Amino acid sequence: MGIWDYMIMRMKIGDEYSHGIYEVYFDEHGGIDGWTECQVSPRGDTIKELEDDLQRFLGALDKPILDYETGRPIDG
Repeated sequence: MGIWDYMIMRMKIGDEYSHGIYEVYFDEHGGIDGWTECQVSPRGDTIKELEDDLQRFLGALDKPILDYETGRPIDG
């Protein structure tokens, strides 16, 4: 299985932007290899697992925001 992480992606919808958290997949060299088509939701079989997943979601705030169409980091 490949390496993945939660990251924020920005999608342009008409004249406005929407941000969401996506699973982003990386190749063996650390380059972006793809991402989920839709935003993802926090999940867990237990409350502890849900809490851990929510912490990973919060971690996405510390990473670059990616453009949904290109997968490249955006400026600003």
